[in-house]
Order: sequence, then structure tokens, then C-alpha cells
Amino acid sequence: MRQRITFVHEPQDGIDPETIGIHTNTLSVAGLKAAREDQITLSLAELPQELREALSQTKELHIRYVTPATYESIPPFNSQLSPGLHVYYTPKTEVGKEGQEFSDLISFTHLPSKNPQHPAGYEFYLRDSALSPAGAPSALGAYAKNICQSTSCQTRIDEASTATSIDLDFSSSTNTAKITTFWSSRAWDAVAVSKMDHTDRVELGILSNEKPIRPDDLNMSGFLTVLGDSKKPAPTMFQFPSRHHRHAAKVGTSFIEPTGLHPTLQLSISNSQPPKGREGCKLNAHLTLPRSIFPDKYQFRDSLYLASKNLTALHHVTVPVDLEAPEYTMSLWGSSLLVELAPPPPSLEAWTAEIPLHLRYLLPTESGYSSTSLPAPEVFWACEADEENALLPVGQGEGGGGVWGGEGAGAEYEV
Repeated sequence: MRQRITFVHEPQDGIDPETIGIHTNTLSVAGLKAAREDQITLSLAELPQELREALSQTKELHIRYVTPATYESIPPFNSQLSPGLHVYYTPKTEVGKEGQEFSDLISFTHLPSKNPQHPAGYEFYLRDSALSPAGAPSALGAYAKNICQSTSCQTRIDEASTATSIDLDFSSSTNTAKITTFWSSRAWDAVAVSKMDHTDRVELGILSNEKPIRPDDLNMSGFLTVLGDSKKPAPTMFQFPSRHHRHAAKVGTSFIEPTGLHPTLQLSISNSQPPKGREGCKLNAHLTLPRSIFPDKYQFRDSLYLASKNLTALHHVTVPVDLEAPEYTMSLWGSSLLVELAPPPPSLEAWTAEIPLHLRYLLPTESGYSSTSLPAPEVFWACEADEENALLPVGQGEGGGGVWGGEGAGAEYEV
């Protein structure tokens, strides 16, 4: 099992490396204010037998839980999804064929595929309020413990009760499963990381963001160590192109009153400034809609109607979407929607865009009233990668450190 623990702090929150204590197979640090990411990598041989058999017919499986609590992102942890439980699954063979373990996908929706020769992907979403009363981290912890067998792995999962997000990922190309836990920036009064099993490889980094040399790069510096191998933290500095960046604009959401059966979601955006130094960037909104609310793709075909809502085009909507069925008769989880917005000329003035939606009939109640909700959308600028960044090497370590990795070229600016 391989473990990688990364702390990333703002430059003003740096610590004296002399305060980092390394004792044989344990590292300790105190008074650290930083975001934290723990990643555990497990080989197929380290997984339970029944899970290995199930994954034998899986090409890719990605599960992410995101807390509904508000938090501030910090590079390189800028990628965001709507709060709740997201599942993306791609089988090796077509669902329903002999040998396909995950054949009961009645609640999943299809994902578009660029290659018709490849098996279709599937998507599932569950709102945070629909998860177990004990809380989503506990629910995902139960899933994660089905993957973990060692004490050290389960100990790491138990620490995730206050996490901002938890990811479970499997890829047949590497035949490895990864559990990634992320905590947004907070004060860590005392942190102790131990190598609980002599066969484990535990890597730890305490890093800070530096001023980037190129617009799409992230420059980081700090200290890296491998428990059991390093006698003291090794200084390092590296840069890499990152797909996800922060944008200064803020977004608010509300429904225009009265809502009725045809609610309109209004996005209030604090400015229309595109990412600095980039041309041709497009502003998009991605909505994850529970089955009680749905879009009508035919409404997005009228260019004049779209212009009146400050929208440009519909780029994706889950198909099929039943336009008539009540919520309580549906088996699908819901639908997703990707729409390009039409911001006014660049300025610091606030503006709005409106996305038309529709409400399904809900299950009748004795009071005559029912409520529903949808998670906050992701709003982001999407920019094409330029040739210079596309050829830039990833994660070049310097100053005695190693390669800590990067994300590749391209850019999305999260609003």
C-alpha cells in the first residue's frame, strides 16, 4: 500500500522546517494552517476477493462525495463538483452481457461517448440529504472499508469524518484503487503521521503556492519526505501546468419568484471579466438536477430566447429526459445539464443569467405541500490549451526533491 499525504498552505502561513520532527517511522508537525489531501493507493491483490471479482469487468469507477458546507479552495485543489454523492462507471463490456458484474444500473443515466466502439459510461447522483442519517462521510467510509483490509488503511479512513470530499477511484489500466480524502484549509494543531506497516510506503509533502511563471502553471515549493527513508525533510521547488484555477468572480443562485411548475434558476455573477491573459474562454454552468427537476432541451434551440436569458448554447443534457412523468414514478436519479452563458462585455459590474427548468409532480402528502431542492451548480470559464503549455513537462522537481505530479495542460477557471 502506498500513502501520499500533502499539506498545501498560503505563503504567509509557512512554518520553520526545524519544527518538523522525524523519528524513525513517524513524522510530527504542529501549528500548521493548510489544506490537506491524503491518497491511499491499493493494488488488486490488496483488495477483498469479492471486490476483485466485481472489478474484473470494470474499466473505470469513480465515486466522489462532496460536503454541502461552504469552503474556500486552494491550488492545486480547485476542481469542484456539486455537493452530494457522484458515481461514474464504465464497464469493460456492454451492460447485460455475460460476465458483466454490475448489470443492475436501473437508476443510472448514460454518459456520451466520443467512440461508439467503446462501452457506454454511466452516471449516478444522490443529494446529500438523501444519504444515511449518520452523514455522508460515514456512508462513504463504509464503502471505503470494503476496499481496505489493513489496519493502517482503515485508520486513514476513520480520520475522514470531517473531510470536505472523499474519492474512490479504480482504473483497469493500472489495476489499482485509490482513496483520496481532502480537507479544506484549517488549523492543524498537532499532526502525527506514522508508518503503521513495514511494507507501506508513506510520502509526505508540506508545500506552498508561489507566483507562477506562466499563466496556466502552478509553482510550488516546500518540503518532501519519505517516512523510513528520509532523516530530514528535503527542500523542493517545481512547476506544472494545471487544468483548474481560481477566478475572482463570485456566484449566487436563487429561483425567480413565483416558481410554480416552471422555475427559473437565476445565476448572479459578480463580474464579467474573463481570465486574465486568455482569449477565447467560454463561461459555462454545469447543473446536477435531481429527478424532481428537469430541463427541456427543446427550449434551448431558440437563439433569441437564449439571448434573452444571457445564454449562448446547450452543450449537454442527459438523454432521455421524460417530460411528463411524475417524480415518484421515475427510476433514474435525475439529469445533468451543461449550458454556455453569454456574459456582457468585460467589466466589474454584476450581471445575471437565467436557466429555465421544470418541476415534476411530487408524491402527494397529507398537508398538501412538498419541497425539493437542487445542489449549487458549478460555474467556470473553459479555455483552450495553448501550444506552449501543451508541450510543457509536468512536475519537474528541483533542490533535492522529487516529482510530486501535475494535471496536464488545458485550463478551467472555477468561479
